[in-house]
Amino acid sequence: MAGHPYETMRLTYLQGVLTKPDTLTKGATGGREKWKAVLEGREHRTKHGYYCVRLPDDDERARKISRMKSQRIADDFFTSTPPWSEMSDRRCFGIPNFVHDISALLVQLIEKKCAFLSKHLTFY
Repeated sequence: MAGHPYETMRLTYLQGVLTKPDTLTKGATGGREKWKAVLEGREHRTKHGYYCVRLPDDDERARKISRMKSQRIADDFFTSTPPWSEMSDRRCFGIPNFVHDISALLVQLIEKKCAFLSKHLTFY
């Protein structure tokens, strides 16, 4: 499709999401350090970085905890568990931060592409 006007609409807003950091046991120091390197942008870089989210485990889902409770558990986990608690940039942790940032990027993408579409589409 080289040269096609819609080629410029490829998704260039790359972000990564790492899930289930709580499954890395205390003894998995190598795994934790690899994840930390990714979150800090030292490995596997993307244009907009990575996010790390803790999702409810089986027990929490069985107890049907609320979203607020789930976010509180995740916040507690990230502020009390090394190496996450040792990282200075806190914006990469949690679903609310991810949703906030990805929403802003999507709005930018939509605004940018609306101008493109207006220029290239003919309305009858």
